[in-house]
Amino acid sequence: MSDPLVSIFVMAYNTEAYLAECLDSVLALEGGYPMEVILIDDASTDNTEAVARRYSDPRIRYIRHEVNRGAMPTVNEGFALARGAYVARIDS
Repeated sequence: MSDPLVSIFVMAYNTEAYLAECLDSVLALEGGYPMEVILIDDASTDNTEAVARRYSDPRIRYIRHEVNRGAMPTVNEGFALARGAYVARIDS
């Protein structure tokens, strides 16, 4: 994929019940601009990982922490990984 115009960073921790709705909403955004979705699972203990792995959309980059790092380090990581000219953050 070429460099995206927009990077959308999704932070997830034990959000199995909400993650699919969040990702479906992000992927349905209109505009036709190139975008990436950076999904970081901060070592969830529920089935968040299983929900995330159901998606095969090439715009999604899934990262799973083996150990919970907490909100701020995870947010900083998401922003550091973003390649788009514009970055949006959403919690799942």
